[in-house]
Amino acid sequence: MVLPLVAMAAVAALIAGVLAWAMARRYGRRRAMVVPVLILAAAVLSVLRVSGLDPADALARAAHALGFAGPAVAGALAGLALARPDGR
Repeated sequence: MVLPLVAMAAVAALIAGVLAWAMARRYGRRRAMVVPVLILAAAVLSVLRVSGLDPADALARAAHALGFAGPAVAGALAGLALARPDGR
């Protein structure tokens, strides 16, 4: 059960990293910061929507949201770090 979750988190980090890298190359690093911000906003909104679930399902949803948000934000920040500066 853990290996598929780790694989999905790694893929989320890879996708977020490539997206942030491409946006930083095209639009600049300041505008590319929208990628990690949107990832965190999606995780927070997912955690806030657990009000109608029982406690076990709510905890599972929060764990999945934060488990995917962490690697995705790390991947996005790595993509921003790997992008060339605007001045080249």
